[in-house]
Amino acid sequence: MLFADTAYRLSYAFSAFHSPIEALCTVLRDTKNRRMRRTLDICIKGVSAGYSLSDSLEMSRGAPDIFTQSVRAGEESGKLSESFYNLASYYERLDSLKKRISAGMRYPFFVVILAAAVIWTVGRVASPALTSLNIESAVLPENVGLFINISQTISAFLRYFILSLVLILLLFTLLRSTRAAELFFTYSERYFPSVFKISKLWSTWRFAEAAAILLSSGVSLPDAVRCGGKSAGGVAGRNAELVASAIEAGYSFGDALRESGAFPDSFCSFVSVGEDTGALIGALRDAGELYRSEALCAAERAAATLAPALTVLVGLITAFTVASVYLPILAIYGAVEF
Repeated sequence: MLFADTAYRLSYAFSAFHSPIEALCTVLRDTKNRRMRRTLDICIKGVSAGYSLSDSLEMSRGAPDIFTQSVRAGEESGKLSESFYNLASYYERLDSLKKRISAGMRYPFFVVILAAAVIWTVGRVASPALTSLNIESAVLPENVGLFINISQTISAFLRYFILSLVLILLLFTLLRSTRAAELFFTYSERYFPSVFKISKLWSTWRFAEAAAILLSSGVSLPDAVRCGGKSAGGVAGRNAELVASAIEAGYSFGDALRESGAFPDSFCSFVSVGEDTGALIGALRDAGELYRSEALCAAERAAATLAPALTVLVGLITAFTVASVYLPILAIYGAVEF
């Protein structure tokens, strides 16, 4: 909610004050976040030195491109307060969707962590105890030996697994904007569309919303496509430059989207109709709302499917673990001669 709250305050401040420095100082006094305070402070110094607000934002490096571009267009068109209000609405919807999706995925994530913790804890406690008993393998049930082997393997390689996972995440973070990563995701989305469905819906929604905000602020269509794609990321981010270049070459927006082959057909139809009727911004907003709802429904369906499956999986793991711990006790009891 950081950018949403700040954009709302800036919208009201620029409506109430004629001086941009006075408006920025008013918002700065009510801002608690250190990062945003630093950004606003740099903007105040930049505007005081004669720079525009958008240039000052760019120098601060504390705001996304869509924020800076929308402010620049608002300055040029004289609709700065309206630009801030549109940005606030966009970030508010974005934060709301993120919270709802994360809330839906919280339970499956918790179940996975709980299952891993149970297996590791029981393995660390029970496996050494069972091994130290020196019971003949013929006396022990087969699943007990399997349990001991699994526990010992996990204990031996757990640190390497965690280190490998951290390295993979680090490499993904560093290389996700490279051409190789773009090709990987492009082919993955082409051959495994169901796996990347939520990501594609999410990216399309953010692209439509961002492009609508930028166009309403007065940004040219190719620049709105480029900046909207960069803000959206995903499939839109990887194809925004291609679409913008096609528009500059004379294609319509809808045809350029279709030529890229990366966007849903219904989205291309929304855009084409909006262009034909002269209501492109409204069409983008309608399409954005549609894909926002679809992304949310897809995430909730995925969470609803994962939750019972993971619960059953954890139940089976728990049953196997309990059986592996108690069966040796019963085996020992049966082997003792009274």
